[in-house]
Amino acid sequence: TIIDRRVATVRDIYDTLDVNTALTELSQFHVKYIYIGDMERVYYNANGLAKFDAMVGMGKLKVVYQNEHVKIYEILDRVG
Repeated sequence: TIIDRRVATVRDIYDTLDVNTALTELSQFHVKYIYIGDMERVYYNANGLAKFDAMVGMGKLKVVYQNEHVKIYEILDRVG
């Protein structure tokens, strides 16, 4: 179903280690911000989440907000 596919896509975005895969899927849904909070840290792979900080260093994302529990990234580099 559509909902199952969407849930799988969100999981892929958070869990993939591949920056281009994440950017392609984010672009498909016109996502502008990525939210990482306590729930995301519980449900998704830590290595997959770490890619977002690496993407900041690559100039693909920037951190627009953070505190001890939350980090929000803005997508700077769109695919497609």
